Amino acid sequence: RQIQLFQNVFEPTRLQSARGRLGISMHGIADPQRRLASLAYRLDGARQRGLDILRTEAVNEQPTFGGPTSVALNSTVERNLTPSASITWIGGVFTVFGVTRTSSDRLSAGNLFRTVHNGQNGTMSFSFRPPKMGRWRSNVRTTVGYSAADNTTCLQRAGQTTCVPYVDSRQTQAQLTMDSDLPSNMSAGLQMAYVLNEERQTNRKISQFVITAFVQLSTSVGQIR
Repeated sequence: RQIQLFQNVFEPTRLQSARGRLGISMHGIADPQRRLASLAYRLDGARQRGLDILRTEAVNEQPTFGGPTSVALNSTVERNLTPSASITWIGGVFTVFGVTRTSSDRLSAGNLFRTVHNGQNGTMSFSFRPPKMGRWRSNVRTTVGYSAADNTTCLQRAGQTTCVPYVDSRQTQAQLTMDSDLPSNMSAGLQMAYVLNEERQTNRKISQFVITAFVQLSTSVGQIR
């Protein structure tokens, strides 16, 4: 049997280099015993991984009913930057700081949707010995954390040069946690948290203050036979 198609549609394989400016994608195969070639391959792989983490791009082409050569182009470009640092100070104080910036440009039917996320966070952990109170001699473990994040999304319609924002949300959070071991196989702690949520596109603001106390009891029994 023979099957005849009205139109032969062929989508060629497309290769795009990591830098975006080159039009040729190359891959080399070398003998693992050749140290020089293996070293160059590892260095090139590390460079490619570093670039891919910062920027990713996805393109989707779909045929439309306008004609055999008419296609709809949808693309998404994302950029991520997440540096962080941790420092251990004298006295057992441990601090962590981090910054996050993510941007996404999505092009669909000529319209551009741009989303930007910015975040900052910091954590400090330490322990101290409280005044002696009976049999209680354990240190108090303390963690203080703070984070702030904002998300914005705007729409730039086809043929326009202005991106009109329609989403603008913010969140701020602070938290304090303290816990310690108590005599008789017990541990207890206290946690206080403050959260502020803002939806600026609707002029809505919600704040919460939560206090949580917890007790944990550990026990053991003999072997069951």
